[in-house]
Amino acid sequence: MRTLGQITTPDGFHFTDRRPKTRSGKIILRVFSKFAANEFGSLGDT
Repeated sequence: MRTLGQITTPDGFHFTDRRPKTRSGKIILRVFSKFAANEFGSLGDT
């Protein structure tokens, strides 16, 4: 089993046309959208 360190980075990204259906996927999508819009002050999940 491979153990990840405290700080990890992705090897790459996979783009898709489908939207996330899980709560955690929707939270990540919302965070990425705010990041893309330079809204760094409100990156939380609420």
